[in-house]
Amino acid sequence: MNQEWVVDLAPRHKLGLPLASRVLAGPGVSRLGFPEQITYDVAGVGAIVIGPWTGYSDRTRYPVLHPRGGGVFWAPARPPRNTRVTLQRLRAAWRRPPAPFIASLGPYDVTHVRDVARHLGESGIISGLLLEVGEEEDTGTVVARLTTAAEMSELPVWVGLPRSRVRDLADVCARSGGDALVIVLPSTGVWPHRGAWVEGYAFGPMFLPHTLAALHAVRSIVGDAIPVIALGGIHSPEDARLCLEAGADAVMVDTALWVEPDLPARIWDALREEEVEEEEP
Repeated sequence: MNQEWVVDLAPRHKLGLPLASRVLAGPGVSRLGFPEQITYDVAGVGAIVIGPWTGYSDRTRYPVLHPRGGGVFWAPARPPRNTRVTLQRLRAAWRRPPAPFIASLGPYDVTHVRDVARHLGESGIISGLLLEVGEEEDTGTVVARLTTAAEMSELPVWVGLPRSRVRDLADVCARSGGDALVIVLPSTGVWPHRGAWVEGYAFGPMFLPHTLAALHAVRSIVGDAIPVIALGGIHSPEDARLCLEAGADAVMVDTALWVEPDLPARIWDALREEEVEEEEP
């Protein structure tokens, strides 16, 4: 391809979000994006999602990781409370990030989103936001957080939809200013850790059918009006191809990077080979 970028994952935004690959590194596996926290091969990665960012303190020691048969239980690391100071350190660590950084915002209140989004937007190192939606969050709060994030940061805002809520939130988020929809949040669960029950998520290849079902549902609702990004159960180039066939414009890989650090490059190489074969007469 002649273009340096192959997909724009915020085509309706004034800045856009053009990326050089359809393969993204999912939330949490890169933590805050410091060089020592990116332990996988960034070749083939179009963007790196870092965070989640939160202004709330939590005394539980994170991250928590417990391998299980067919997947893992994972409670992601929590970043420091001081967003501004952390961003200064991040900016000092990178003269040029290895790929655009997308900052993930957890499902917290509007006041929290206002403060953190402003710092992220002013950082000069963040290219977009991923607003994660809680499984029990009411629609009005979701819309308020979405519009607040866009106003305070002026960055493109992706909206992370739990698979269980794509049917009731896809259209309203697209109409309320979301620049892309992300199928996120696998099944939640708890696990004992240091004398307490810690809430986290289950990840693994078995979630791919659920992701494909959510993709079909989202595309039936929003059509081609907004980009859609798949996350969950993607562990091979074939998995990524199935997601693109089901309507995804890009895919995110997350915990698989811990055991296959070259997975993004393998997926992107395979997808590009298929595109070249389709273009040849």
